[in-house]
Amino acid sequence: MDMQPFSISESFQEGWRLTKANLGFLIGFQIILFLLTLLFSGGHEGIRWASWHVLGWILVILVKMGLYNSTLLITAGVKPGFDQLYRNWRMFVSWVVASILFAIMLVIGFILLIVPGCYVLAKYGFFPFFILDKNIGPLEALKQSGKATEGIRWPIFLLFLACLGLNILGALLLVVGLLITIPVTLLAVATVYRKITTQKSLAVNNI
Repeated sequence: MDMQPFSISESFQEGWRLTKANLGFLIGFQIILFLLTLLFSGGHEGIRWASWHVLGWILVILVKMGLYNSTLLITAGVKPGFDQLYRNWRMFVSWVVASILFAIMLVIGFILLIVPGCYVLAKYGFFPFFILDKNIGPLEALKQSGKATEGIRWPIFLLFLACLGLNILGALLLVVGLLITIPVTLLAVATVYRKITTQKSLAVNNI
């Protein structure tokens, strides 16, 4: 079973539809994330403040994971709750390790040439969703992302590029626009994730 192409415009339309249907929750979640980031961003040097920043870093990542998982739940037709602020803690280590590995590969790719960096982004960019959706380790998440995106990496790169452009536009709109563009883009990507993983699953079952 060959992978069917997806429509970037339709993915954004679905992201916008789902954002409107869950607007209050998504804006509230992002405000909490922003306030946490702001709360732990200040301080001075020393062990006490270092511990404060580490705690903030952990909390911000957990909340970010919750935002990603909320988009997965929404695309599955499930209404997420604010328990997503903390309930994904079991995947914290996998998220951090995979993020570090992904960042290293991305930086090396862009240092070598821009094209390898774009390839890394398109191939492995879905790893956060695999960690949260499948509850798997960092290496397996990167591996499954690579398999799922095989044959469609160019449109996936264009999808990520369009997400970046929309969020830049949101930032230009007095930053407040990000409260809308971030969930729209995350939900668009989550929608594509659902589509490609479903197709892969059907392909395996038909073998």
